[in-house]
Formats: sequence, C-alpha cells, structure tokens
Amino acid sequence: MNHLDLLPTTFHTRMRDRAHRRFWPIAVGLSALFAGLIVYVSYRTLDDLRNTAVQLRDETAPLYKRKAQTNKMRTTSFEVARKNSLVHTLEHNRPPSTLVAVVSAGTRSLTGILHVHELRLTRKERPTADKDKRKNSRAKAKPKTPVVYDHEFIILGTAKDEVAVTRFTETLRTAGVFRSVQLRSTLPSLTDALGRQFEVACVY
Repeated sequence: MNHLDLLPTTFHTRMRDRAHRRFWPIAVGLSALFAGLIVYVSYRTLDDLRNTAVQLRDETAPLYKRKAQTNKMRTTSFEVARKNSLVHTLEHNRPPSTLVAVVSAGTRSLTGILHVHELRLTRKERPTADKDKRKNSRAKAKPKTPVVYDHEFIILGTAKDEVAVTRFTETLRTAGVFRSVQLRSTLPSLTDALGRQFEVACVY
C-alpha cells in the first residue's frame, strides 16, 4: 500500500506543480543554450565565408587587372595596325578618291547600261622571285628585302551585256592608274534576265 495515496488530493496537485516549476527553468535554459550555440556557429561560418571571399577577391584582383590591360593593349594594337595600313595606302599608293574618280569616269560613258554597286580595297604581299632560293641557301644571312604589297581595287556591278563590261574594262586599262586590270567573272544577273553581273580586279 502506497502511503502517499492517503494524502489529500490538493497535496498531490501541489507536488506536481512544484515538480513542473522545477523542470521548466531547466528546459528553457537548455533551449536558450542550444539556440545560442546555433547562432554562434552560424556567425562563425558566415565570418569564415566572408573572410574567404575577401581573400579570393584580393587574389583574383591582379588577374582581372592584367586581363583589362591585355584587352586594352590588344585594342590599341588593332587600332595602330589599322591606322598604319591606311597611312601606307595613302602615302605609297593611289588615294581612294583617285580610284573612285577613275571608276566614275569609266561609267560616265555607259550611263544607263552599266552600274557599279560595290567597291572593295584589299592588300596582299607581293611574292618575290628569290624567296624559295633563300630558304634552301646556306650562305651568310643578307639584309631582309622590304616587303612589297599589291593593292587590289575590286569593282562589283551589273551591266546590260558583255559589250558594256568589255568597254568599262578597257576604259580602266587606258586610264593609266592601275598596273593591271582583270575581268574576273561575268555571270547572269539575278535581277535582270538579260543583264550581267561582273567583278573587275584592278592592281596598283
């Protein structure tokens, strides 16, 4: 027989309430301690990640700076090469205005039967006769021969017939501006069933 059962019911209730009062502070304290531990670990993790990000940024900053410098130097070199090519063309060859004037004079007598649609200016290195000999020769090295370029003035257009194309080509030859004038192609026109589209290459 349990002697505690002989005690009044109110006494049992007070004992249970007292036991609960003793348990709740412990539970709240453990919960607060666990929450604080989680906050501390999260803060340390975020702090470590922040420090790692700063370190990576400091390490990669020189790389981005070099990349920007490389891109700037590449852009500058392209611009210099383009300007040098244009200056070489203007100083050592016929200026573009002269070439356009020659083409305009050639089409003036063919008004209505020949039309120029596109003009192209290209440059390529002129092959030298002794280039292959220097490769196989074991003699002492000689000063390099200056590179000579051939400039091509490509003329694209349409004409009424082959006769108009031939007259235009002969006009360019007799102008005395180009070293050679070559009719590269004549094909049926895509817009005019009776017309011809042509391509003329003028070397100067």
